Amino acid sequence: ESEGRMFPSLAIQLIRSAEASGELDLVLERIASHLEQKATTRRNLITSLVYPTVVLFISIGVGAFLLVGVVPKFAEFFQRSSQQLPGITQGLVDVSAAVTRASPYILAGTLIGIAALIYFYSKPASRLVIDRALLRTPVVGKVLIQASLSQTAWAMAMLLKSGVTLLESIRVGTELVTNKALERALLDASEDLLAGKDFSTSIDRYPIPSLVIRLSAVGERSGSLEHVMQELGDHYDLELQASIKRMSNLIEPLLMLVVGTMVGFVYFAFFQAIFSMI
Repeated sequence: ESEGRMFPSLAIQLIRSAEASGELDLVLERIASHLEQKATTRRNLITSLVYPTVVLFISIGVGAFLLVGVVPKFAEFFQRSSQQLPGITQGLVDVSAAVTRASPYILAGTLIGIAALIYFYSKPASRLVIDRALLRTPVVGKVLIQASLSQTAWAMAMLLKSGVTLLESIRVGTELVTNKALERALLDASEDLLAGKDFSTSIDRYPIPSLVIRLSAVGERSGSLEHVMQELGDHYDLELQASIKRMSNLIEPLLMLVVGTMVGFVYFAFFQAIFSMI
């Protein structure tokens, strides 16, 4: 217990329970399996997001380079020809000039926005608002819920199997949740549980999915809540892997299409101007 800063509460609770029941070897295997599953999930999530993130920044860089570096040079060439440009080309030139003039303000605004986001995210009240907004974001919110519930359900299953009380299990499982909105829901559920309500009623709140609530009610009535939690953990892990794959397969071609469209639009606009000159 004195090593609480080094070891997670989950491991401490499981080991404390194992010392009382004499199942330390079995519990240590469960802890190792859980940590391995957690590391694998995190690694898959990070790996699947690296490439789309890189492509996104490349897309932004290509767009900025075209508007600030390429378009102004073509604009100078056409201005020397003293010929009226087609509407699409003139519009592109005007946008490029506006972006070039405002680029210092855009850069400063971006840096200020990032700094403000970091500052507000460090404050509990504002972070709760941001995390709630993230959960309502299409695709991203679903992935966050799946990642959190897979870990929490697995942890609760291990704790319940090891003889830890349901109240303590949900409190320890809450510590694995990084999203403050979901964490708040689980903490409120633990308070309702302490007040005498059953588990399925206590967790019947946003953003906990209805599947968790219904299966928890079945597990409570049948006395197999730890088995239900294990199944829920496996289910949400499989759903998470499928969501990650779908998201990666969707984002990559979409971003490539955006880059190709930007480059193609610039070339089309200026080739149209050249053809009109000819």
